Amino acid sequence: MQGRKWKLTDLKGKVAFINLWATWCIRELPYVQQLSEEMKESKDVTILTLNMDRERALIEPFVKEHKYTFTVIPAQSYTSGLGINGICRNWVVSMDSKLKFEGLGFDGNGEEWLTKTRQMIQKVKDIN
Repeated sequence: MQGRKWKLTDLKGKVAFINLWATWCIRELPYVQQLSEEMKESKDVTILTLNMDRERALIEPFVKEHKYTFTVIPAQSYTSGLGINGICRNWVVSMDSKLKFEGLGFDGNGEEWLTKTRQMIQKVKDIN
């Protein structure tokens, strides 16, 4: 949303946690924010989110209203091109840009979600 163009090569050398969301995925996002804050000093982990709203004008006011500071990439056309319809979705991508974990949905237990997500990120870091 800040005008930066992201490429897969921007993730090289880092484990990437990528969350796909839309403005109706409100239950998971506070935990994505918490994870982002925890990982912001990490030099080997990147937290990104791909927003899938069709109406781009919804994104920025929503992010500001909720005071989210994680990276938001408007990606509706990108994700549609991949045939992705189901959200909320999470990916953990290795330092060599390979998808290692994928999670679908959010069961509402944020602390459990954070624990599992931290574990997935650590497992991927450990194999690199």
